[in-house]
Amino acid sequence: MNINDLLKIAVERKASDLHLKVGSHPVIRIDGDLVPLGELKRLMQEDTIAMAFSMMNAARSSASRRSLSSTSPIRCPGSAASAATSSSSWGRWG
Repeated sequence: MNINDLLKIAVERKASDLHLKVGSHPVIRIDGDLVPLGELKRLMQEDTIAMAFSMMNAARSSASRRSLSSTSPIRCPGSAASAATSSSSWGRWG
């Protein structure tokens, strides 16, 4: 599954939002209601990272890959470990 496939599903179902979280099924918002896409597999950390990199420009992708390769283990946005680690580049897109 890639981000384009998920966005296509969201558009086809007239969703306003697409929510991605490691360990969960993708979720879309339709008319204010969150609708899990239970027919799809749960997102693995690798899937989510690959989707994020696919949306970045080359310079940002390269910097993020260097940052991730120097961090062990990889911390996901919103996790307690991520919130406690100020050196994480997650959440500072742009």
